[in-house]
Amino acid sequence: MAYPVRKIILVLIALSAPAVGLTIQEKQPSKPCPALDLIVDPSTDVHAQETFKFATAAMLKSERFQELDCTADSLRSSKARFAGGAWKLHTFYTGLEDPLVGHATEEDWQGHISRLQRWIAEKPLSITARVALAKSYGGYAWAARGEGMADTVSQSGWKLFGQRLEQARATLEEAAGLNAKCPEWYVAMEMVGTGQGWGVSEANQLMDKAIAFEPSYYATYRMHAGFLLPKWHGEDGDTAKFAQEVSDRLGGPDGDVLYFEIATGVACRCGDDHEASRMSWSRIQKGASEVEKQYGVSLLNLNQLAYMALKFHDPILAEDTFKRLGDNWDKDTWGTESYYKRVQKWATTAAPQEAHNRAMKQVAEWNLQMPQGAQYKAAFEEKLAPIMQQCVQKNPENLEKFDFLVMVGEDGHGDPGFMTHVTPIVECLRQTLAQPTMKPFPRPPRFSYWILLELDPVKFIVSAN
Repeated sequence: MAYPVRKIILVLIALSAPAVGLTIQEKQPSKPCPALDLIVDPSTDVHAQETFKFATAAMLKSERFQELDCTADSLRSSKARFAGGAWKLHTFYTGLEDPLVGHATEEDWQGHISRLQRWIAEKPLSITARVALAKSYGGYAWAARGEGMADTVSQSGWKLFGQRLEQARATLEEAAGLNAKCPEWYVAMEMVGTGQGWGVSEANQLMDKAIAFEPSYYATYRMHAGFLLPKWHGEDGDTAKFAQEVSDRLGGPDGDVLYFEIATGVACRCGDDHEASRMSWSRIQKGASEVEKQYGVSLLNLNQLAYMALKFHDPILAEDTFKRLGDNWDKDTWGTESYYKRVQKWATTAAPQEAHNRAMKQVAEWNLQMPQGAQYKAAFEEKLAPIMQQCVQKNPENLEKFDFLVMVGEDGHGDPGFMTHVTPIVECLRQTLAQPTMKPFPRPPRFSYWILLELDPVKFIVSAN
């Protein structure tokens, strides 16, 4: 789907003009500096927040500092949100944190930072200007470091990275002395901590202060969840544990909303999907539903939900979500339209089989509750054990747990219907049971009897002694 360039141009023209255009409404015309709110609708326009961001950037480029302060103050005090629950204040700051010109040159960065410094000189009590400058120093630092692995960064790159992060921190420490406070301050300081390699304890203390200041500012939680990823400063499982703890602490529907918001920051095309997979898919879905209930539909949220449905192997929810999205794909979520279309096709193809699998799993669960259910399961597992042992012995390299759904015929033949992971052990088990002469299981209580097991290959490792 093409980005609405014409719309952006019209927005920039409107914001650069002295008079307020039709795309802007004055909320408080009696004030000398009216807070302006761009009319965008994330429920119908997947680029709505991007448009809002570019409008903010245009205000900075034309150095409309008074209007920027007024707008930020209004968004901060009202806690205004887009449809779908995203804070407008956070999106406002994303329009101020870098030059927004694609591959920014040194000249672009210097010009951008100089404008922010002029804003501070003109408005020395502005918390917004200082937070924006600190975030820009942070972005400027990462521009010097680059996005590669640590061993690809040059010595001069590391030096500039450290210097610019220190400038960001110093700017935030100055801002902390102002009377006005802002929840985005904590987002910016957590970014500094990630780059400077703070200890987890120090970062946790900062997070506790952020929560005390504004417990529903999602960007802070997402930044800390990123800090706790194994590739930065945490251990396996730390991010998922943090998401559960803070969401449980908030509690109720709002806690589920927070869980979804954290998940959207972790499940992305940035190599963090393994950590995201440790989170609860059922709670993510619950949170997505609650977000829509409280704040309305957002096409961006639906893109993120469809992406997570892919990562959690849920083609049914993915298919339903893709139907709602149509062609409204988000570039940050999918990268390319071709990938979006490919996943969309996967959902359409895989959903019917998944629906059948879920129905059979329900039958298996019902069978277990019936008379003789537990007894037959034990007898089945006893016969399955030597087959599993052989498969584990042949394929010791991958010992992931997996669900095993099988239909047992009257003659004791087992027909595998569903396995959650495709590993060498899974394939060995499937191929072994598929042999027509393989009839190892006892006669089931009923014909076409479905049984569901969770198998842990580690338990079938045969000792050499």
